[in-house]
Amino acid sequence: LKEITVSPDSQVYKYCLQDMFRQQGESFPAVPSNQPVGNEWMSDEQEKVTKIYGWTSVAVLVVVFLSIIWSWIQSAKGVFKSTYEPSGEDQGINFSEVPSISTFVPQVESKAYSYPLL
Repeated sequence: LKEITVSPDSQVYKYCLQDMFRQQGESFPAVPSNQPVGNEWMSDEQEKVTKIYGWTSVAVLVVVFLSIIWSWIQSAKGVFKSTYEPSGEDQGINFSEVPSISTFVPQVESKAYSYPLL
């Protein structure tokens, strides 16, 4: 075994837990106020930048979420709202008043049936 001596003026290193899923307590958004209590390690400049990045990530998530919701709403509107626009104008002639038009009913002859299939 080796003996280790730690003096008061020894350099101390802290472990930075970046696994936000296993971190105890609140971890999102990644802002300085969500650092583990007693393990604060950021300088003032790092805290400023981290605060900007953390709240920017929240804003990006909100925009993405809203855009997905917006696309779902537009898709749902397409199901319930007609987009047909007629070309031309009504000629004012009823179909039943034109004597030269007759009705066509498509039929398929089949040997299995004594009558034609529609």
